[in-house]
Amino acid sequence: MAIRTELTLRLKNTPGALARLCQALADEKVNVLAMNLESSGVLHLVAENPVHAAGLLRSRDYTLEERDVLFIQLPNRPGTGPTTGDRRPGRDGSVARPGARELTRRQRSPPVSS
Repeated sequence: MAIRTELTLRLKNTPGALARLCQALADEKVNVLAMNLESSGVLHLVAENPVHAAGLLRSRDYTLEERDVLFIQLPNRPGTGPTTGDRRPGRDGSVARPGARELTRRQRSPPVSS
């Protein structure tokens, strides 16, 4: 489990748009760890070297957003999903933003006595 940088960009709705992006990454030897393309054309990409990938894509006039994401590498076999919770923070398998539990505690009102 690790924190990685995800690059998000929108691909144009033209034939070969994804192929051109992948070829540019391949030409520069960018190792892609994860990729998700939404039906709207939004591409989420996690690269081994996000600084190199972001610089390359910006030089090719792609507009990017960057954010930190939790990256968990799982074996490719049936039944892996339900056991994933054991690897994440929190006993219940939930993943919370840092400070989220503290914020919840602060928001609680003290008991009102009459």
